[in-house]
Amino acid sequence: MDDEFSVTQLNEIQTDELTVTLAGTAPLRMRSLQVNGVPQQLEWKQLTRWQLVLPVEATRKSYTLTAIAGDGQPIEDATQSIEVSYTGDESFPHESVQINEWMASNDTTLKDSADGDFEDWIELHNRSELPVNLSGWWLTDDKTSPRKWQFPEGATIPTRGYLLIWADDEPLQTGDEFHMPFKLTANGESILLFDPEGRLADEVTFGEQKPDVAMGRSADKGVPTALAKATPGAKNESEIVSPTKPIQLVFVSEKPFTFTFHGVDGMKYIIEQSTDLRSWREVQTTNGKDDLIRHTVLLGQVETATFFRVSVQN
Repeated sequence: MDDEFSVTQLNEIQTDELTVTLAGTAPLRMRSLQVNGVPQQLEWKQLTRWQLVLPVEATRKSYTLTAIAGDGQPIEDATQSIEVSYTGDESFPHESVQINEWMASNDTTLKDSADGDFEDWIELHNRSELPVNLSGWWLTDDKTSPRKWQFPEGATIPTRGYLLIWADDEPLQTGDEFHMPFKLTANGESILLFDPEGRLADEVTFGEQKPDVAMGRSADKGVPTALAKATPGAKNESEIVSPTKPIQLVFVSEKPFTFTFHGVDGMKYIIEQSTDLRSWREVQTTNGKDDLIRHTVLLGQVETATFFRVSVQN
């Protein structure tokens, strides 16, 4: 008789270990199991009984387990969610390393020393005060194929350091740098980093890329965005800041008009003026000094309806 899909543990689990062992039953057509969309390596105890060692990823996190049939599709009504709470004292080993910067359309920015070509690349950053051994870690651009490329034995990333990996589909190239068996897609995709136990250490998703524009975390922090300058192997600079949305000012007084905004030290601000939102004229350039920036408009210098915008350079 065919079994239904089930997980024998309670829906809420508490553990002081960095892994939990799950077990359950499976219908005969089940061939694999996904947890939060990532395929897992099961141990089959019997024909319809499975076991999984699940790495704990956070102090408290929900996991959705989905049974997958032989054709690779989810089995209907074969899904179960559990919540795992970690009560131990050990730190999570995967939290120290992040996907920090990448370029999926490298035309002229960085040359691969192994062959002189301009290839896609990814930079990792170790945020911790200790070196991280990356032996056995995985990088992929496909969540359903988490083990596309594994770091070799002895791969490390130094304290507060950076590591460059070439995504050039040339894994047999020799030299001091790593080369993966896939390229990034300039039309947009994802990059995922897993630790040896299968924990998702980091994941970034990006859309269509412009040539020679790096994506990454501004100043090595926060949500990834387009960066003003590529800095492979070094701390990221600030993001590209687009001009602010134009503001229409309608003058109803004969007195001069002054508008202000806060500036940031080290940033250059360009104030532009337009009457039709098509052609723009620079009217003031100033450097931020963590203080208010002022621009005064004399009535005789503008049309009745005038637009202003501010762009930023670092």
